[in-house]
Amino acid sequence: MKIRNIISPVSFAVLAFTATAASAGSLGGQLSDPPVTRPAPQFSWTGPYAGISAGVTRSKHRRNITETRQETRPYTKTDLYNDIQAAGGCASFEPVYQLTHQDGTEEPYQSACETIAEGTPDDTWNDWLIDDAEPVIIDEQEVAGTESYRRSQATWGLFAGYRHQFASNLVLGGELAYNKAGSLDSFEAKTQVGYALGRFLPYAAAGIDLTESQAVYGVGLDYALTNRWLAGAEYTRADKTKADRINLKLGLRF
Repeated sequence: MKIRNIISPVSFAVLAFTATAASAGSLGGQLSDPPVTRPAPQFSWTGPYAGISAGVTRSKHRRNITETRQETRPYTKTDLYNDIQAAGGCASFEPVYQLTHQDGTEEPYQSACETIAEGTPDDTWNDWLIDDAEPVIIDEQEVAGTESYRRSQATWGLFAGYRHQFASNLVLGGELAYNKAGSLDSFEAKTQVGYALGRFLPYAAAGIDLTESQAVYGVGLDYALTNRWLAGAEYTRADKTKADRINLKLGLRF
């Protein structure tokens, strides 16, 4: 009877330990360490790109301001001869004309229309005036000055470049661009300095218009639609021609 009393507590302890161990093993399968998640790689603007652009260019031009001035002069024997020839004869003209020398150095005389029509004009004919004839009115255009104006033209173009993004998010790049506005072509080489804000890239640009040999400068903003496609907008100004251009851009990163 005493031996049974001793074994019973021991057996109970063994059974309790076994159950606890089994329970712990079961819980251990459910409370295992969570899977390790790796952060998504940071987007980088490093690499080549190319694309197309479209926009508008406003260029500055100068033009002459003209004024119309009327000049009157006497109706000469030469004028009468030209009018007779243009009309095909003397049918619609006076039969006889009184002519007076404009300097008064020669005596006035009369001449028939047919005589004048059959004559051969020379420089002296301009000195003889037809009496009672209406003066000749001449409208002349003369330049009174100049004025500047701006003209807007639709623009399209192509561009290609390369950028490198540093660990500090500073982005440096170079770009070649071709733009056509109306009949005007321009080839540009520009450098870019920007700061990456994730998929946004604001930047400043400066370079040279190789066609006009003038400096160009501006600002832009690109956005990465995907890891390969980008869209943006850019404003540039030409130093010599004072041409302003706004372009919308669509490009592909390689």
